[in-house]
Order: sequence, then structure tokens, then C-alpha cells
Amino acid sequence: MPLSMLFDLRSLLFRALPVLGAFSALTAFAGSSSPILINEFLAANDTNLQDEDGDSSDWIEIHNSGDTPVNLSGWSLTDDPDQPRRWVFPDRTLDANGYLVVFASGKDRRATDETELHTNFGLERNGEYLALIDNSTPGMVVSEFAPEFPPQEDDVSYGY
Repeated sequence: MPLSMLFDLRSLLFRALPVLGAFSALTAFAGSSSPILINEFLAANDTNLQDEDGDSSDWIEIHNSGDTPVNLSGWSLTDDPDQPRRWVFPDRTLDANGYLVVFASGKDRRATDETELHTNFGLERNGEYLALIDNSTPGMVVSEFAPEFPPQEDDVSYGY
């Protein structure tokens, strides 16, 4: 039976490796029906994307697969299930079918204009919990890697 008959293919997790034809995991993800999710992240950024300071900070990419823009004000990212509001988004709109990169640098920048966003925490390359929470419904986890994402390779992103 094809995977598309067993799972919503948008809910499958994969890990890309820099080896032709290889991947290390394909895991079903039981997320919410929200069109907003953590699409991809990089927890061991050595030479990949640089932030505005020239640092190769870890990053998290949020995707809106829906047909309408979503204001992320009050939503949060966390690396601790006991602190769902660890880093709260400012008034920032994610366009329909749009993407937003948030650096997980520990620099805690929450500008409401189009400048970079930075969480107040970094990502642990050896794996940890990571979640996106819609606080319009208090504590509603819309996307998570639980209990934790697996150990990460240098400059190899992980996601959908």
C-alpha cells in the first residue's frame, strides 16, 4: 500500500543527508491540522546561512501552507515542553504559502519590521525538544519534534 494511503504526506518527517540516495529517518508526525508548521531547522550550522551579524547561527524555518496570511503575534517557539512561551513572536505576519526563518541564536531579537528574528535559545546539536505553539488557544502545540529530534550533522538541515 502506498504511503499516501496511510499518512497525510505533509505529516512525514525526513532527514536529508549529503549522500546521494540516502536518508536516515522517515517518521510519521502526529501534528495538528494547522497550516503553520516548523518546516525545517538546522541545529549544527557551521558554514550555512549567516545572520545579519555574520554569525552562522542555528535556524528554524516556519512555513504557512495555507491560502491566507497568518499573524504570528503571540505564537511561540520553545525547546522546553515545560516552557511553552520560551520565545514569543512579535507582531509579524507570515504570508500565504510563505516561509519565515528565525535564527536560534540566543540573541533574543523580536523586531516587528522585516529585520531578522532571533530566539533567546539555541538548538542542541545532539537533539532536544522543539515546538511551535499557537497561543491564541493557550498552549496549543501545532508542530513539534518530540520527545526530541535526533543528533544533527554539520550543515545538514532536518525537516519536511
